[in-house]
Amino acid sequence: MDNYKQHTGRLGEDLACEHLINNNFSIVYRNFRFKTFGEIDIIAERKNLIIFCEVKKRNTTQYGGPLYSISKKKIQTLKKTAQYFIINNPSYNDKKFTYRFDLLAINQDKEIEWIEDIIR
Repeated sequence: MDNYKQHTGRLGEDLACEHLINNNFSIVYRNFRFKTFGEIDIIAERKNLIIFCEVKKRNTTQYGGPLYSISKKKIQTLKKTAQYFIINNPSYNDKKFTYRFDLLAINQDKEIEWIEDIIR
């Protein structure tokens, strides 16, 4: 089961990266980890905008849409991991950058729903 989840996750991230690149973003990092605390699926950049992307690939809507999978705990984890990234990457630790958290939801037909600014 874990291999299936990993494969599904990797496929979703590949599709999300392709979508971001097609929208003029460059991929800065994939699967950025902060110790064992947290992970950001994709960090991407376009001009002065850095987006921290959570990718959700769902083969069913049985348990609700992808937004339902973003818990308060997950939000805290994303924020802390993004802060760690910014602090430890001086080239991105600059006031000229705007930061945003986005969700890229991929359904069973590989259609992508891009929800911007999921954390305010």
